[in-house]
Amino acid sequence: LFCHLMGGPNLYAGRNMSDAHRHLGVTRADFDEVATLLKENLVDAGVEQADVAAILGIVASYADQIVSK
Repeated sequence: LFCHLMGGPNLYAGRNMSDAHRHLGVTRADFDEVATLLKENLVDAGVEQADVAAILGIVASYADQIVSK
């Protein structure tokens, strides 16, 4: 999925984000915690700050589809 979100070359053909996460009851706090952990791991892996910001922006754009509580 992340490869697809970042522009490929792999394509994601799974369920849409709403359907895939609805049963999990993800709260905004849950979503934000995962985003924080993602950021920490990207920084620790040496990913350039501009790329970290781009990735987090893409992930944030899916919040309304993932957060259900």
